[in-house]
Amino acid sequence: MKTKKEIDKGYREKFKKLLSQVQPKKLDLGVELLIKQAKKEALSSGISFEEACRRIYEKVENRVENQLEHAKSCNIKSD
Repeated sequence: MKTKKEIDKGYREKFKKLLSQVQPKKLDLGVELLIKQAKKEALSSGISFEEACRRIYEKVENRVENQLEHAKSCNIKSD
């Protein structure tokens, strides 16, 4: 079983990789805010920290995918 520290470290890496796809100005701050959000959700919902991280990751992943799709559709191609 993973420790909370291992889960934290793993999800920090996953969040960083995910967010880097949209090139945020403050990547580390974004990662920190997502971890804090997961901790808050775990406490308020009574779920594990790992489950909260997973839920937050899925939400952010959907938003990133939507943002990337939108960016693709806005691209102007020149021949």
